[in-house]
Amino acid sequence: MAQCCDFSDPPTDRDDLYDDLEGGVKISSSDEGSEWLGLKTQMAQCCDFSDPPTDRDDLYDDLEGGVKISSSDEGSEWLGLKTRPSHDHSGRSNRSNAHVAQVYRELNNIKERLVRESQLLQERETKVSEKEETFRTIEEYLAQGASQVKEQANDVAQLENEFKTSLKLKTQENNRLRQNFQSLKTVNDSLRKELMDLRTEHGKCLKQNDSLQARLTNLQRKFEHDERKVQSVPLTEDLPSVNKKSKAGKSKVCNSSDLLFSLMGWISETHLRQTSKDISPSLQEKCTKMIPQIHDVLQEVSRRSDEGQTLTCLEFLYRSVSLLTPQQRSAMSSTLRRIGEELYSAKEKTDPNSAVSSSCNDLRRGKFIRHSNARLRVLSYLIILSSLNQVDKVAYVFELLRNEVKNSNGKELFLYFNSTSILLPHLKPSNKVLCAAVIDVYLQMCSDNPDLDLFLTSCCDPSWFHTVALLWTLPSTPQKLLEKVSILLQKISKLK
Repeated sequence: MAQCCDFSDPPTDRDDLYDDLEGGVKISSSDEGSEWLGLKTQMAQCCDFSDPPTDRDDLYDDLEGGVKISSSDEGSEWLGLKTRPSHDHSGRSNRSNAHVAQVYRELNNIKERLVRESQLLQERETKVSEKEETFRTIEEYLAQGASQVKEQANDVAQLENEFKTSLKLKTQENNRLRQNFQSLKTVNDSLRKELMDLRTEHGKCLKQNDSLQARLTNLQRKFEHDERKVQSVPLTEDLPSVNKKSKAGKSKVCNSSDLLFSLMGWISETHLRQTSKDISPSLQEKCTKMIPQIHDVLQEVSRRSDEGQTLTCLEFLYRSVSLLTPQQRSAMSSTLRRIGEELYSAKEKTDPNSAVSSSCNDLRRGKFIRHSNARLRVLSYLIILSSLNQVDKVAYVFELLRNEVKNSNGKELFLYFNSTSILLPHLKPSNKVLCAAVIDVYLQMCSDNPDLDLFLTSCCDPSWFHTVALLWTLPSTPQKLLEKVSILLQKISKLK
């Protein structure tokens, strides 16, 4: 075997030789360059050793370029490498060497091809590694960019929420301003309409004033003419007897008037101080029938200047007027207006011979509402508020009443005459001037009042709450007035 195979150039790479000789003969060397010969499955397939050879020549024929495993003469197996004698098989050895050289060349070719492919694979692996590194770098960069984009998206979402909240607040504020503008526009339109009505009424009043001034001038001329005419007539001697008769008649009238005022005082204290629910209908009807006659009595009392009788008459009148129903008030509107005008513009007694100007006469007007007695003044205020409808006069009386209730005596009189219900008809949203005046009086009653609970209890009435509720439902109610009403309601809510 060693002679038929020429291994002059043995392979140097053991691993490459193992890869090249799959299924063939493997030739390698140790680290010191020693040769070795191995058997592979292909050579075993080429040589059939199932039957041991019996002839030496047959054995050499079988071992052309291979390994022979044989037995002894008795058929035992053996392993060994045999070589034919060079002198017997020279031709066959040459063929074997050529065959081995051809195989070796093929193996070298295979090895070179495998080396090239290995180099290509290494280069490809290097490129793949570089690409993987590049992709890894790109992936990290993309991950970092994605995190930054996510953070920016969160910031944008937060800003969007803030902008939405701000927009919502601005929208609410805009709606509120629009509503306030509409309310102010409505109030402005109503005030413009009232101004036009007042201008029209002012023009009528100016015309009426001119006509009244002309009439007054004529009456003054007539009075002066009659006065001169009376002065020119001489006095008669029968004047003392006439004076005696008049004094006797006057004493009788005084006695009857004293009785009348005593009865009026007794009725007021005994029957009319009760609530309207406890008074019998017959008594209410009789008092209603007496109201037209009280106007004449009131004029007579104003001429006498008797304080006691004036108080009795005013209290009876106030109690009777407070019992009137809305239908009775409308039926007696003219009578009530005359009574209110009498109380509002009654003059004090003056000396006819004294020379006074018209401005002094105007100062003497309002004898009842400027009286020194507080009880009489409060009664006059309440009767005027129950009978008159002129805004200017009623507003002036409200101002006087508010000043009156600043002291404790005025507050006691306000509660004594149960004035809360008297002011309630003027608490209408249609008339903002009088409505504000009523609320001012109520608030003045709440300040420094030892009888605050009594006043708040008088306000706890269904009709009072219904009237106040109308102020809240109307959008044209001024904001300042609503604030005052809320203060009043807050005090009522604290009532135990």
